[in-house]
Amino acid sequence: MKVTNLLIRPHNAIPSWEGYEYQGHIALFVALQKIRDEIVDNNKRDFSEFSIEIEGIEDFSIKQNDKYLSIHQVKAGGFSLEEKDKFCFIISVLQHDTKGFFHIIPAEKLPIDFVCITVNMIATLKNQFAHPIKNKNELADPKKSCDCIVVEYISGNSAKGDKYNILKFVMEQESLNHNKKDVESGINLVVQKLDHYNGILVDNNVSRSDDCYVALFSELFDSTSDVEEKSYSIIAEILNALDDSWIIGASSDDDRIKYCRSIYEQILVYAKKEITKSHELKHNNCKICIDKIYDLIDIDKTIEKGSIPYQYRMVWKTIKNRLKNTHKKMDAQMLFVWNAKGTHYVICTSNAKK
Repeated sequence: MKVTNLLIRPHNAIPSWEGYEYQGHIALFVALQKIRDEIVDNNKRDFSEFSIEIEGIEDFSIKQNDKYLSIHQVKAGGFSLEEKDKFCFIISVLQHDTKGFFHIIPAEKLPIDFVCITVNMIATLKNQFAHPIKNKNELADPKKSCDCIVVEYISGNSAKGDKYNILKFVMEQESLNHNKKDVESGINLVVQKLDHYNGILVDNNVSRSDDCYVALFSELFDSTSDVEEKSYSIIAEILNALDDSWIIGASSDDDRIKYCRSIYEQILVYAKKEITKSHELKHNNCKICIDKIYDLIDIDKTIEKGSIPYQYRMVWKTIKNRLKNTHKKMDAQMLFVWNAKGTHYVICTSNAKK
């Protein structure tokens, strides 16, 4: 799906896992929530269309095929946002027709001036792009270049949201050269896009509210460990939704947590591997397939056929099906017995009730 009216360049590299760990845990938590909601609300079992995009247009995004379902920015600890940060976030939301979320610690507050700042930035940029276009050798004083568009400055490295960064990105999309004529064409395209977004944000000279485009995520965390603990709970909910006989009968809450933690650790290994590979290959972003995450949770897909747990599972399913056919209810438990050798599964004594 080709997206038009692009103004904000995506990130051009992803960090190592060590530089991304907190964001990574948040991204996995959001993906697990997506899996749970799709299973519970839509009885979905096929997640091949869904993915997490690490970096790219934001810290991470949830996608369905090429469509951005949501974009997410993560802030650990105290933070502050510059005007360009707010402008870029809102424009990214608009250019991908999605919703943006911030993940911050509970003690922090999210500013409520994103749209207002973006509208002001659009006006500022339009004013800057109205300046004359000059080559560097035409400048009487190179230190006073702010009152013109300097052709040679377009090719340089400029900050995200800066006029040259935006102009360079738009010109690249249109394969325009760095000469005055093409620069003028590029500026006209940028101004058209700015006018387009201003028309969305302003209705009858009144700016729309921030909550149309940006919001705090529904759950906030103080630390990585808090995110992990909540992710274990989401995994338990997914397992219960898939087949409550497998986990709901665990002998204790501690057993449930241990089992869900073991699944989460496998998911974490997969995510780390993908991010590390993309970092080493210097990719612009990293794709984590949500169906691979689902496969690590869905026991019928991960359990080894012929193994002892598999045999117990088949016995358990047979018992359930026979009782279901005789309209009886089974009061039984499957216990998780943990020891140094690993996990073993036993079916407890049960009573069939009418």
